[in-house]
Amino acid sequence: MKISSLLVASVLSYGCVAKKIAVTNADSLINHQIQKKVNLSSKQSELMKKDVSAFLNGAKPQATELIGLIKGIDLEDPQRVAGVYADLEGFYKRLVDAFIANVISKHLAELDSNQQKALYETMAKDNKKYLAKTSEQRKEGFEKQFNYFFGKTEKKQEEVIDSYQPYLAERSKLRVERRVRLEAEFRRIYSEKDTLDGRAAKLLGAMRQFQASGHEGTRILEIIQKIFPTLSSEQKASFKKNAKELVELLEHFIKTKY
Repeated sequence: MKISSLLVASVLSYGCVAKKIAVTNADSLINHQIQKKVNLSSKQSELMKKDVSAFLNGAKPQATELIGLIKGIDLEDPQRVAGVYADLEGFYKRLVDAFIANVISKHLAELDSNQQKALYETMAKDNKKYLAKTSEQRKEGFEKQFNYFFGKTEKKQEEVIDSYQPYLAERSKLRVERRVRLEAEFRRIYSEKDTLDGRAAKLLGAMRQFQASGHEGTRILEIIQKIFPTLSSEQKASFKKNAKELVELLEHFIKTKY
């Protein structure tokens, strides 16, 4: 469940004022996304909200670290792209790991048989959606992420993305295969008699393995490095503007108590 990605995507798609409102209500946005994936009871949902709030309040140092990484991005220095990408990828992995360790795993451990069944149905539905994506839809998804920061995708960049369509298609297929393996591991773990702590630890291990098996930074970095020299002055200006806005949102996040 890429809750963090869903949250970032939803926040970045808002207007300036709405973005700050979204950051202020980040706990509610995350809880809403989780509830869409996992059918929690009222009591479970309240406990989840408390843990999400605690996670966000504890993530302020990471937000400060991210501000430093963003400010360190220099579009005029292509030699630093790989280093900056590695730093950002490492940051993302640590944040996701902390979220699944401190929030998700223990709540998944408490799901009853009906909730587990609903979770499998949601995972199957998501898998079907991923597999049904056309090459054009995958391209649009990649370009949408690109446009969040650079404003638009120009012809040269579209050509680079088009050249990687076979990889993007294989990437979607492998993602579904990983999700199927994760579901099988979930089913095995839930079928075993265990304490809640023991089950939570096993679920955490399964999710960590899922995250580790999805490492694909080399190919994504390759695409970025090919796109980087094609950036126009207009796109670079758009990036600086949006990066500045993102820093302001992170500063707002740091000041917000959840």
